[in-house]
Amino acid sequence: MWFAPSDPGFTTETGTFFSADAFEGLSDTIPLGSSAALSTEYGEAVVTITGKLPEIPPGRTLALTEAAINALGLSSGTGEVSVSVLREGTIAKDESNTGWYTYSAGTYGNGQDAYEAYTSLIDNGLKPYAKTDGNTIDLSVKHIVAFRRAETEKLLAQSGIENAHAEMESNPYT
Repeated sequence: MWFAPSDPGFTTETGTFFSADAFEGLSDTIPLGSSAALSTEYGEAVVTITGKLPEIPPGRTLALTEAAINALGLSSGTGEVSVSVLREGTIAKDESNTGWYTYSAGTYGNGQDAYEAYTSLIDNGLKPYAKTDGNTIDLSVKHIVAFRRAETEKLLAQSGIENAHAEMESNPYT
């Protein structure tokens, strides 16, 4: 089945911005971050599972972006699809592990240094958060899903932040 959120700034459960042009899917049975090969008699697509389905009509197991639906040739928006998981997502199914992390990006006593670090994080594709506490500024990168930790650590290092410390956070989407 086809899906499109009403909010144009919709962020998926994996922390990515939703795009109808991306090959993404929602599932309540396939783990987040998984790659799945889909096929119909009309076409094929490889999608990344970026969210879970809160409710789904009986007999349906996936909701797909418009791009994926089009690639599969499902002009009606629904149809029978063969699914093969290529790579299972790495978000732990253990309820005590949320699968979400916050990275500390440093504490700064100088506003200029904090600003330079902040802009470097943005320039490298991260979304930093700043919090002031008296005369210091704490920078962090929040809402990092487990399967994006290695990529995030690489981007932090490119931003000049070595040995960033990660702490588990609560799931921001529950």
